[in-house]
Amino acid sequence: MAWEVQLKRGNLMATDVLIYRKNASGAVEILHFKEDGCGVVSPIADDGSYTNPTLRIADRDDFLPALAKALSEAGIKLPDESHTQGYLKAQTEHLQDLRILLHLNEAPQEISHIKIRMDKEEQV
Repeated sequence: MAWEVQLKRGNLMATDVLIYRKNASGAVEILHFKEDGCGVVSPIADDGSYTNPTLRIADRDDFLPALAKALSEAGIKLPDESHTQGYLKAQTEHLQDLRILLHLNEAPQEISHIKIRMDKEEQV
């Protein structure tokens, strides 16, 4: 009974935002708002038609990116985003471990000293 969101091209250039769920009996209900701002759910017809969308936006190119940014700033991430961020964090930590193992965080003098020492060992 989790909520789902769908975007549909509405009439003219508007985009309908549908927030819906299946109720306990399996019927699909759509969330929409009355004029007083109260949210109500009403059934969607079997053919998928609905009377009112949850939200109708005229300019999706401005609204949807702003909504996505606000959701991201609120800490709401898509599962793919969370996975990618976790992967990048693990890669970053791995590279930091390699820097430590290879002594790449040492001062430049020490690095050149190690290189010279290695060159001398190779000549022997």
